[in-house]
Amino acid sequence: GDRINVVDMRLAKVLRFGRYRANVGMDVYNLLNANTPTTYESVYDPATNGARWMQPTAVLNPREARLNAQFDF
Repeated sequence: GDRINVVDMRLAKVLRFGRYRANVGMDVYNLLNANTPTTYESVYDPATNGARWMQPTAVLNPREARLNAQFDF
């Protein structure tokens, strides 16, 4: 199969409020939204003359984002 390249990114900012602190951020997974196959049909079926052999059965997960916050006091 093709080479699998996945780019993830995290953006975060520390906010201070006196003696309190908040860390807010966002994580983005599969930033480039590649659709590279990860698994293939590995069984050769002689009845169908291998019609499905080496066909992709799964691809990389789609682009996802996650928001997070952490409060220290």
